[in-house]
Amino acid sequence: MYSVFVESKAFKGLTRVAQHKLVTGVLKNEIRDMHGLSITTKLMAAYF
Repeated sequence: MYSVFVESKAFKGLTRVAQHKLVTGVLKNEIRDMHGLSITTKLMAAYF
C-alpha cells in the first residue's frame, strides 16, 4: 500500500474531494500504476 501526505496553502477553501483531485492531478504520471493509494491532505496551519 502506498501513502501520500500533502500539506499546502493551496487547499484553502477546497473540499477534501477537491484537495484529493488536485493531488492526483499533479501526481497522475507517478501514481498511474499504483494500487491501494491512500491520500491525506492538510491545510497549512498558518492558513486556517
